[in-house]
Amino acid sequence: MPSPGGWEPPNPVAPIVIAPLVVWRLYARTRRNFGRQPIQPKRMWTRLGILSLVTLVVATQGLIEPRLAAGWTAGLAGGVVLGTLALKLTRFRRDGQNDCYFPNPWIGMVLTARFIGRLLYRFLVRYPQMSHAAAGGYPA
Repeated sequence: MPSPGGWEPPNPVAPIVIAPLVVWRLYARTRRNFGRQPIQPKRMWTRLGILSLVTLVVATQGLIEPRLAAGWTAGLAGGVVLGTLALKLTRFRRDGQNDCYFPNPWIGMVLTARFIGRLLYRFLVRYPQMSHAAAGGYPA
């Protein structure tokens, strides 16, 4: 039932559904950063295409807001440096049938820790807002 201001409290089922998805993605992401990984050229080219498209879409927002352009440029430069370093430290094994690569575990550990840190930070920033809304407060 909607409240008088037209605002509805958050659905309590959403965290129950989203939490397992987040844990599954954390597991999958962590697993990709360590150990032997099969080389899958079609999947790699597909990811490259999709991420290039997303990069271009985000870059167009920099034309609207200059602060976004500065952040995008810094992020792109950092990503290129990290990607180049990771590629130099990655070991490849090709035997014709079971081509694979071994990503650097240190870079994988740092990227995983950064990803988890960002998730925790966002949760800690949003939690007070969510608890205020659950207590019946109206959004600002």
